Amino acid sequence: MLHISKHLILYNKIRAVNAILRSASAEVEYFQAKSGIHCIKNCHECCTKQNIYASPLEFYPLAYHLFKTNKAYPFLEELEQAQLNDNSTCILYKPGLFNLEFGCENYMYRGLICRLFGYSFSNDKHGALRINTCRIIKREFADKLNTLPVKTKKPEMQKYYSQFYKIDFIEANRLVPMNEAIQIAIEKILFHYQFRTRRPA
Repeated sequence: MLHISKHLILYNKIRAVNAILRSASAEVEYFQAKSGIHCIKNCHECCTKQNIYASPLEFYPLAYHLFKTNKAYPFLEELEQAQLNDNSTCILYKPGLFNLEFGCENYMYRGLICRLFGYSFSNDKHGALRINTCRIIKREFADKLNTLPVKTKKPEMQKYYSQFYKIDFIEANRLVPMNEAIQIAIEKILFHYQFRTRRPA
């Protein structure tokens, strides 16, 4: 029973993380619609940055998806090759294979940092909410950024990470380079599920 319980707990974590990721996406989309601020079409600058840090927890849904579709081991090999080539660009970024609007191999399962980047708010030293965004959005939407209504609902980064802490405090606080976070998540899922004959739906 203990063995089964551990697997159920992990699966519940995956579902809880996925719910938070979807909530973050919905809130960002709402903010974009209300503010008129959005990414420039075909811009992937954030995806090409080196050494972006993330937590393994936010990639549990991706890892579980790769496991269910029998792509986990090939993905680990790809991560190993990227490490050998000293390539720290996100392993999911493959603009040549997909519609240039996204360029992400698993856009549906991207991490929290990917969903909030450019649109998350955090408190400055005076306690006021300030947007954490990229230089392109700052340049293209300077007027809109400076005139955001006070009551506009804003995606707050700390709110989402606080929700992660309640799921798994250790994994949520374990910030490592993006590819390492993905690797840890995949290895975690494989360790728990590869010997099971039945998988959660």
